Amino acid sequence: MGLRLILCTFCLIAFVSCDPQDESEETFVATQDVEIEVDYFEHSYDTDSNKEMLRYRITYTNPNDFTILGAPIKTLKSTQKEAEIFYTMIPFEGKTPCQRLEPGETCVEEESMIEDISQAYDPDDLPLRTLEKVEYNIREELR
Repeated sequence: MGLRLILCTFCLIAFVSCDPQDESEETFVATQDVEIEVDYFEHSYDTDSNKEMLRYRITYTNPNDFTILGAPIKTLKSTQKEAEIFYTMIPFEGKTPCQRLEPGETCVEEESMIEDISQAYDPDDLPLRTLEKVEYNIREELR
């Protein structure tokens, strides 16, 4: 019994007298949003050749002093008669432009798409597409 009391007392003293672990919080600088500039966005039709054309150029700049990993996301609006449809262009792995932005780095995403127009469309009633919003979704910060 005496040995148990001594061991319990020793363990209690050792536990209470231990210095607490250093739980100081790491200080992080708040992440600044990626700077986005739409250089141009053009949507048009060539009804003579039954083609639809969409061209854009968007510049992304990382203003932070650390590398960021992420992806640009674009929201477009398609208007036809009185109907409006919003859709989001989200890149998938392997096709993501500007995935990695080094500190102070600028990346340009440029696209030019030409597609055939369905013969079912009335040339006077083709949908108009506009760029509504561009965002950069930061997935990871490499500090």
